[in-house]
Amino acid sequence: MSVTEIRPGQEAESAAESQHHTGPAEVVGYGLAGLVLVGGGALWTTPVLNWLVGPAICVLCVAAAGFVGDRVRGGSDA
Repeated sequence: MSVTEIRPGQEAESAAESQHHTGPAEVVGYGLAGLVLVGGGALWTTPVLNWLVGPAICVLCVAAAGFVGDRVRGGSDA
């Protein structure tokens, strides 16, 4: 990442260009999270469907799917 001179009005352009949109990988992550929550909730109600584990499963599935999708596309350097 390099330091560049920012001119007035350029901040909005940079923010708009770097804005992330939900891609196919994240959609797969949401679907996977839904299946895990429904399937896991049917089998293990208390350990899966509680206030801590349920949201953590959703975040983990979507983040992992996005990470894998970026790696497959070769888009992220992180």
